[in-house]
Amino acid sequence: NVPDDFFVEAGGGITASPDGGKVAFSYRKFDTPTTGETKGLSEREMGDIYVLDIAECLAIKDGCPPERFVRLTNDSGDDYAPAWSPQGNRIVFTRQPLGPYSYGGPWLYEMAVDGSHQQLVLSEVQQFPLRPNFASWSPDGKKLAMVGSDKMRSTAIFVLDLSDFRLQQITHLPSNDESGDELELLRPRW
Repeated sequence: NVPDDFFVEAGGGITASPDGGKVAFSYRKFDTPTTGETKGLSEREMGDIYVLDIAECLAIKDGCPPERFVRLTNDSGDDYAPAWSPQGNRIVFTRQPLGPYSYGGPWLYEMAVDGSHQQLVLSEVQQFPLRPNFASWSPDGKKLAMVGSDKMRSTAIFVLDLSDFRLQQITHLPSNDESGDELELLRPRW
C-alpha cells in the first residue's frame, strides 16, 4: 500500500533486522507522481532511511501505509543501502552528500536503530580516492565489507576494521562503467 509517487529501493535498499522483526529501507518520493520517472537526483526528493515493524504491518488489512514508516534520516543528501549490525542495535548506510561541502561522495554513516547518534564512518576525503558504498557487517560486528570505486570507476571490495579504522583492499576488479545500481550487485556478504 505505497502511493504511486513513492519508491522503495529494491536490492540493497531493503534489509531485515537480525531477529526478523523489522526492515530498514531507502524510501523516495518522486516529484512526478503520474509517470514515476526521474531525470536526475535534483528532480526528486532524496532517499532517506526508514524502518517498519513487520508484525505491526501484517496486522493491517490493506498493508502498511507510509504513515507507519519510521523515518531515521532526514538529510539533504541521498541516503540508501542500509545494513543492520549483527546485534541489531546499529545500522550502517551510504549517504551521497549534496551541496557546496559535499566533496564528491558517497560516504558511510552509522546510527542507532532509532536514527539517533548518526556518525560518519568513512568518507572519500578520509580514504581518497576510495568512494565507499554498499557496506555490510561482519558476523561479529567488528568489521565492515564494502564496495569501493575510484573516480576512474575501478571497483574493488574493501574491509574496514572498526577497532582501528584500518582499511584493506581484498579484491581487484577491472575498470567498468557500471551505475550505482550495478555496483550494488557487488555488495559483499559475509
